[in-house]
Amino acid sequence: MNLNKSLIDSDGVTFRRQMIENLKIIEDTFNKVFGYKDLSTQERKELSEFKNALEKEIRAIVMPEMSPLEVTEEVSKSKIDLTGVKHETLSQRIDADINNIIKKDKYSNLVVTQNGTLVYDYSKLSQTIKQVRNIYCIGDSVARGLHAKKNYGQYLSEKLNIPVNNFAVSGATFSTASNNNIYKQANQIQNADLVIIQGTDDDWLYGNGVKIGKDKTDISTFYGAFYQIIKLIRLQNKGVKIICMTATRQLPV
Repeated sequence: MNLNKSLIDSDGVTFRRQMIENLKIIEDTFNKVFGYKDLSTQERKELSEFKNALEKEIRAIVMPEMSPLEVTEEVSKSKIDLTGVKHETLSQRIDADINNIIKKDKYSNLVVTQNGTLVYDYSKLSQTIKQVRNIYCIGDSVARGLHAKKNYGQYLSEKLNIPVNNFAVSGATFSTASNNNIYKQANQIQNADLVIIQGTDDDWLYGNGVKIGKDKTDISTFYGAFYQIIKLIRLQNKGVKIICMTATRQLPV
């Protein structure tokens, strides 16, 4: 919020006008926050109560019958947030209170992405993810992160502060019809807590297309290779958690 922090206290009329302008900015900010569809009912209630209390404080400050000393005291009090911490500016106090209200609700971990999208970070809600000590990624160029600064395994590794091992190779198929296959990658995984499997695209694009198949033991087909990859990972990694990525959408297919 871009509040006016250079208030003129020598002129009561100007001071009051500046405070009213700040109040309008605060009002607009709250209206924007209330517009977020993902806010929980509890958050909306607490934000509404906080907004009403804040309005009372500011309106009390701008009442013309108050003495300069009373105004100074009220301004000072208005910088104290709901946890009792005093901030340098009213803007900082409001931001702190909003953040504290959001943090109180364990189901509300709001994150603003680089393009301005408001999303929830559900990682803090998962008890399973907190037990993960390492990550393994297998797949093709998507898992490898071709043409990207980071692949999704690296992002997750940084988020959870745990190591990641990425065996993915561009062009890899699930099927062993190709020597460059994900079954070989899976065989390298040992003592994993979390394995992320991605693929399918290159099975469609390999030659005239790998046969889907019906026999779960035939690793030369897509179905058989996929089944045996899961089985192999579970066999070699006790209690492992497995995430299977859906195929990416590509024009040739």
